Amino acid sequence: GKYQQTAIRNIDWALSKQNKHGWFSDNCLDNPKQPLVHTIAYNIQGILEAGIVLKNEAYISKATIAAIAMADQLRPDGSLSGRYDSRWNAMSSWSCLTGNAQMSIIWSRLHHMGINSDLYHASEKINNFSRSIQNLRTNSSGRNGGVKGTYPVYGGYGTFEYLNWAVKFFMDAFLLEEKTKGNKCINKLEKNGIPLFWGS
Repeated sequence: GKYQQTAIRNIDWALSKQNKHGWFSDNCLDNPKQPLVHTIAYNIQGILEAGIVLKNEAYISKATIAAIAMADQLRPDGSLSGRYDSRWNAMSSWSCLTGNAQMSIIWSRLHHMGINSDLYHASEKINNFSRSIQNLRTNSSGRNGGVKGTYPVYGGYGTFEYLNWAVKFFMDAFLLEEKTKGNKCINKLEKNGIPLFWGS
C-alpha cells in the first residue's frame, strides 16, 4: 500500500546517507557531523525492523553493518562514547545512556535472529555498565531507579536530567537480556499472549 511505499522511500533515503564504514550522515538534530548514539540507534533499529517486516535482506544487512561497527566501539568499562564521527572516532568522553540501552536492544535482536551471536556479549557488557550507574541509592522517589541523560551527569545529552525515555529503553534492554537467558517469567508472559515489542 501507499504507507509501505512511503516507508520504503524513507528507508532508501536513509541508506543513501550510509558511508562505507556503516555510519550515517544527517543523523542528528544538533550536530550531523558527530551524531548522538541515541539518533544513530534510532536509525539502525528503524532500518533493521523494516527489513524484518518487509523481508528485505539488504536492509537487514545494512543495519547489521552499522550495529557491528558500534559494538566494535565499546570502551573497557562497557560504555559507548556519546557521539561518533564518520569514521567511528569517539567524539565525547561522556556516554549517552539512552543510546547505550538502544544499542543493547539492537545487538540482542540480531543475536536472537541468529545473525551474529557475538553481539549478545556486547549487549551484556553494555547492560552491566548501565546497571552500575543506575541510581538505586537515593531516598527520592523521583530519582530512585532513574537514569540520567549522560554519564557523567554533566555530559552533552540531557545534562543534569533524569529522562523517562532512558528508563523505558533500559527496561526493554534488560527484559530482552532476561529473555536471552531463558527467564521463565518472560517466557510465561509471551505464552500468555503478552507480546514483547521485539517479537519472538
